Amino acid sequence: MSSQNTQPASPAPGQFDFILKDSPKPPRHFPWSGLPKPAVLIAGVSLVLIIGILLFSLLFGKRVSNSAQLIDIMARAQEISRVSTLARQQATADDTKALALTTGDSLSSEKQEIAKYLKAHKIKTDPKKLNARHNKSTDDELQAASQNNNYDKTYLNYLKTNLADYSSALNNAYASAPKDLGVTLKEAYSSTQQILSAPQFK
Repeated sequence: MSSQNTQPASPAPGQFDFILKDSPKPPRHFPWSGLPKPAVLIAGVSLVLIIGILLFSLLFGKRVSNSAQLIDIMARAQEISRVSTLARQQATADDTKALALTTGDSLSSEKQEIAKYLKAHKIKTDPKKLNARHNKSTDDELQAASQNNNYDKTYLNYLKTNLADYSSALNNAYASAPKDLGVTLKEAYSSTQQILSAPQFK
């Protein structure tokens, strides 16, 4: 009996394609797809507001938090300028009067520049806080010094101490100031250092 090679019949084309093909994926549903349109709209607006508030706080947070320092600097400048105006009238030496004039004008200008910055950023300045550095005892000391023929030295001692404190306040505010304000504070600091290097203090 002769043997014949028998081969299995090949499957018909496409017969088992359903095994190889991926099962159809169900449509993707987003968490908000089942919500009514008004709710989705409200949620979207809320998200935009939250992002806006965060961006605003990042951009302007330093300026707002820095306002107390700036107002204190303005108060210092105002008081030093006030006392220097008195010294222009009562000092005996011409170089002391000249220094008092330079100091008064310089610090008054610096105060105005900071005031412009605060106004531009809608930060109100309380007049009471601006007068917080007013010290009547300074006037009394200068009056007594005038009677004792020691006015110039007393004023110069006052000016040196208070300009140093003012300079330190400028430096501290500069460390956390935005770029545009930093330019103003840096210029004020440099101007104060120049005044402190005047020969009258040596």
